[in-house]
Amino acid sequence: MAKATKKKTKSAIPVVVTKRVKAVLKPSTHVNDYINNAKGVYKAMGSPTITWFPPSSLSIPLSQFNTDIAALDTAQTALHTKPPTIVATVRNDAKTIVQADQIKLLADVQKIADANPKNAATIIKSANFAVEYSHAHSKTAGPKNTNVHGQVIITAPEPGSHEWAQLAADGVTWNALRATKGEKRTVSGLAIGSHITFRSAPVWAEKDGDSPWTVYQPITIT
Repeated sequence: MAKATKKKTKSAIPVVVTKRVKAVLKPSTHVNDYINNAKGVYKAMGSPTITWFPPSSLSIPLSQFNTDIAALDTAQTALHTKPPTIVATVRNDAKTIVQADQIKLLADVQKIADANPKNAATIIKSANFAVEYSHAHSKTAGPKNTNVHGQVIITAPEPGSHEWAQLAADGVTWNALRATKGEKRTVSGLAIGSHITFRSAPVWAEKDGDSPWTVYQPITIT
C-alpha cells in the first residue's frame, strides 16, 4: 500500500474545464508576410527576457530555424530581382523547410502551454504565434458512477498523463492505482454503497518537481 507523499494537496472541489487554448500560425497571405512572421517567432522565442522556452524543450535549435529563415529570405529576394536569379521552385523548397521548422516549434509551444493552462494564452502569444480557443465544452473533474455497478470513472482537471490513488478505509493510507497516459481513470470492483475518496496528480517532468494532488469529494458507489 502506498502512503501519502509530500506533494501539496488541492482542495476537494470539482473543476469545470470550458476551453482549450490552441497555438496556431499567424495568417500569411504573401510570402513576405510569412517570412516576417517566422522572424517574429525566432526573435520572440530566443528573447533572453522570455523563459518559457528553454532549448531542452524545443525539437530543433533556434539557430537552425534562423538559418532556414535566412535562406528563405535570400531566395525570396533572388526570385524578385530583375531578372530573377533563381526559379520559384527553389524559393518554394526553402519555404517548405521553414514551414516544417515552424510546425515543430508550434507543437513544442503547445506542449508547454498545455502544461501551464493558466498561462497558456500568454505563453503562445509570447512565442509570436496566434491564439485560438476551442469551442466551449463543460467537463466536471472528479469521479462519477457509470452504468456498470461498482464502477466509477474519474476525470482530472488537467490534460495529459496522471497518477491516481484511492483512500483506504482507515482514512489515512492512499493506495496507488495504475497511472494513465490521459486525464481519465476507470476503477471497477468497488463495493456498492461504500463512500470512496480518490485523488489525482498530473505527471510533470523531473526538472519541474512534484505536481500537486487534487483530492475529490467522496463518492457513493452505486
